[in-house]
Amino acid sequence: EAAARATGARLGRIAPGYAADLAFFEYDPPTPLDASSLWGHLLFGLPQARVTDVLVDGRWTMRGGSMVTLDEERIRARAREQARRLWARLTD
Repeated sequence: EAAARATGARLGRIAPGYAADLAFFEYDPPTPLDASSLWGHLLFGLPQARVTDVLVDGRWTMRGGSMVTLDEERIRARAREQARRLWARLTD
């Protein structure tokens, strides 16, 4: 409720007209997940979990661990080229 008041956005429900960005994680907790351990899982377990799917403003941006709105292979190829150029400059 505080976030809704602060931002003016309709929050708190997954329904038409409400702001809802969702992230899905592949998380198999090593210890029981219950009310007494929730914060431990949120602070120490979930940050290590793999993101599998992301929904932003009603549109999937990641599905099955791959970005659907970006050309990941092209970005990786460009990053490799830039890294090669940087390494060449550092070692000359």
